[in-house]
Amino acid sequence: MKRTVTDTSLAERIKERTGQNMNLCYFCRKCTNGCPVVEYMDLTPSQLMRSLQLGRDDMVLESKTPWLCAHCETCFARCPMSLDVPQIMDAIINEVRERGIKPAVPEVDALNRLALAWIKRLGRMYELAIMGERNLRSGQLFRDMEMGRRMLMAGKLKLLPSFSGRMLSSKKKAEPRPKSGAARVAYFPGCSQHSSGIEYGSSTENVAMALGLELAEPKGWTCCGSGMGHTLPKGELASMAMRNLALVEAVGDDTL
Repeated sequence: MKRTVTDTSLAERIKERTGQNMNLCYFCRKCTNGCPVVEYMDLTPSQLMRSLQLGRDDMVLESKTPWLCAHCETCFARCPMSLDVPQIMDAIINEVRERGIKPAVPEVDALNRLALAWIKRLGRMYELAIMGERNLRSGQLFRDMEMGRRMLMAGKLKLLPSFSGRMLSSKKKAEPRPKSGAARVAYFPGCSQHSSGIEYGSSTENVAMALGLELAEPKGWTCCGSGMGHTLPKGELASMAMRNLALVEAVGDDTL
């Protein structure tokens, strides 16, 4: 009787990096059924997991699926085995880059790199510059102009960037905040709460006001890395979050 042996080297590398065990997947397809962008993928999330189990590394590394993942975590929430599928997608992207394989969706890779470059320059996301540079690089100068106009009119795009002292740590000591009568928590809005997610930010602030809660925005906060930040080395991504936590602690706040 012939014995079939599968090569699970990529699955093992992802398990080492993320702690996610692909062999726990039993192909229930809940991740696929809930994915909002599955129609654009060449392998559904469940097919990708099965390919990893079978050692079909080339198929996985050349797939469009990891690049199209929206990181909405619907799959993670629905998975009966609590597999963090978006984290697995990020690990696959890191493998693609490290092995020098051409990304299956180069536009997404280029946009991620552009966004991270601007975050490193300013410390925060600057969507207008990212869109403009992408259009210049692609030769499509007026791409998404109408969408950009509507976003500007709705306050979802800023003409000028906000600076946070870049990603470099500051030697200047933060001054402790004066105590006020209201209950106070540090509030990290992230880049989106003042731009593309402005409605959510406004709602949060109004609810806090109604509850008598003071939201203290840390001075000089930096981007959390957003979705594209998860393709960075772990230490670099963690430093973004740690810097914001250090800013909160430096002014005497203990709740974020």
